[in-house]
Amino acid sequence: MLQAATVVKHRHMLKILSFILVTGISATGLFWYINEYIYKSSASFPIVQATMVAPTESVMGDEFNVSVRLSGQQVSGVELYLLYSGDVVKYYKEDHPTESGMTQLPASYFAPPVVETISDQGRGTKLLKLTLVTLGQQTVSDVQLNFRFTGKVAGASAFTMVTDAGNSRIVGPDSTGTATYFEIQPLNPTANTTIITGPDRPAEDPAPTVIPTIIAGNSPIPTRPVVTPTQTLTLAPSIRPSTRPVITLAPTFTPNNPTATPTQTQTNDSPTGAIIVNFSIKLQGVTRQPIEAYRLLDTVVQAEDSSGRGYLANIVKLNIGANGIAAGQAVFPATTGIRPGSNYTLYIKPAKHIRKKICEDRPVEFTPGSYRCLDDSKITLAAGEQTMNFTGVYLLGGDLPTQDGVVNARDIIQVRSQLGSSTVDAVAKSDLNFDGIVDSQDYTIVLSALGFKFDEE
Repeated sequence: MLQAATVVKHRHMLKILSFILVTGISATGLFWYINEYIYKSSASFPIVQATMVAPTESVMGDEFNVSVRLSGQQVSGVELYLLYSGDVVKYYKEDHPTESGMTQLPASYFAPPVVETISDQGRGTKLLKLTLVTLGQQTVSDVQLNFRFTGKVAGASAFTMVTDAGNSRIVGPDSTGTATYFEIQPLNPTANTTIITGPDRPAEDPAPTVIPTIIAGNSPIPTRPVVTPTQTLTLAPSIRPSTRPVITLAPTFTPNNPTATPTQTQTNDSPTGAIIVNFSIKLQGVTRQPIEAYRLLDTVVQAEDSSGRGYLANIVKLNIGANGIAAGQAVFPATTGIRPGSNYTLYIKPAKHIRKKICEDRPVEFTPGSYRCLDDSKITLAAGEQTMNFTGVYLLGGDLPTQDGVVNARDIIQVRSQLGSSTVDAVAKSDLNFDGIVDSQDYTIVLSALGFKFDEE
């Protein structure tokens, strides 16, 4: 009897150990994915300073602003998580679900919120989640977001920006023009407002809170948010959209072929006299070979000589293999006028990705998307067939069908609206890691591309 009990106990321990092992492996895999494609090393990220300001008190029933200021870097995309005491205050959108409770300085800098949701976190706490992308082609290094709240009952509410990795995230170009996530340095991540009772009077539209210049270690907090804006936020040029005509794929979808089928007319000359480039390259977020139905990706490849003349290859079918490495063959027909030479640049643009500019036959980058052509680097194209290894760089996903050469709110909305879908149309348009479903990983890939935004030119 004792022996049987011992056996059962050992089996129970084995189950527990197995569970711990599987959980550990899953967690390790998750952290590897985040590290590989999102967070390389927080120490290597440029710093953006985040400061929160709220009035020290507000009358119950009155509206007031809680403001978040982001400064020090060129911001092109924001994903913000804000905790507040839902028992004491309420966010404007809770009573006005079709309207936004956020205003901004500069005005109209960001497009209307892509995501603006409120969720209960328990014990009276609520979470506001906000996702924003820039509206125009320029970025600024000083952005202010104002959030409209109303006091419900007398009491105190803390407002806290969640800055843990994987929560609030900010993207944009660094000093070299390379897109990156910024490390958030919270100078004042929490602000507190006390709601007091007062005489009945009509609520007024709150004036935007303007945060004074912040000096580390000395973060003044205004007592009432009724300051007239005086600061000038200067637009600074960032990564510019391509001036080269955008060659896009206009996909059609059929149940038997989830891959985009181009309607663009292509020449189908015999390869006699053609220049043929066999190449391989990595796709962001793809870590294993997709099932057969999702392995092919229509891709436009263009060669450009030193004079700026372009030569368009026949449509390339990228075949996604193991480890996310895709292989394709670009055939440049002789009728395009292309000639062998050592002065070429290649542009590669798949049907769901940002166009990549490549000037070497073995390019390398240490962070996905950071590779840039040097002034004196060119590719040599010989007559006939040749092979080039581009697996040292990644093709970044995000410019979804119908493509317009930029990753913007439309692309984010498209992925978000199809989350959880595995229909042929949704997968063909928005599945960026080619696993047969549109999920949070695809959403993360699009967000990470916001800092790059435009096709390379």
